[in-house]
Amino acid sequence: MDSQPSTAYRVEIFGVNDGASTVIDGMQYLLGAIDVPTDASGSGRFAATVPALSAVSGFVSATATGSTAGTSEFGLAVAPTSASI
Repeated sequence: MDSQPSTAYRVEIFGVNDGASTVIDGMQYLLGAIDVPTDASGSGRFAATVPALSAVSGFVSATATGSTAGTSEFGLAVAPTSASI
């Protein structure tokens, strides 16, 4: 993710139940969350293992919440390349 430099974010990962290409088109299920710090340039990389991915259509999306910036909109729903995203 790219955001404010040197900032911690809570990334919540959601499954999309119908394989819709946008989260708005499908129901979302919270699969997990992870804290992601950004570096001095504002980049934050993460990997997360989410349970029950097979219970959804295999598409995931996420939001990021900062301590002062509020919560982002849902990211584009994508198919992960493995059970870990």
